[in-house]
Amino acid sequence: LGGPVTVSPGSGQPEVFQPGLVDVLLTEVALEPNPLSVPVGSTGQLNLSGLTGEGESVILPGNTTASVSYQSANANIATVNNNGLVTGMAVGSTQI
Repeated sequence: LGGPVTVSPGSGQPEVFQPGLVDVLLTEVALEPNPLSVPVGSTGQLNLSGLTGEGESVILPGNTTASVSYQSANANIATVNNNGLVTGMAVGSTQI
C-alpha cells in the first residue's frame, strides 16, 4: 500500500577533511544519489563525496578523519543512520 519516499539533501555541507595530518578545503560537496527514492519499508544508501581545490575527488569519510553525520528533517517519512542508510517509513518527501 505504500509509495516511494523522495529524499533530497539538506543545505548543510562539511568544509574540511583531514587526510593524514594536512587540512584540505573542499570546494564542492555532493550527496548522491540526488534525489533518492526509497519505497516504504525499504532502504537506500546515500554517499557523500567532495572535490578538493586541486580537483581530487574524495569519498567522505573514507580514509579521512572527517566526521559525517546525517539527519532526517522528518523521521516519520524517512530515517537515516550514521552511515547514510535511509529507510522509508511513510509516503511523502523529506530532506536528509
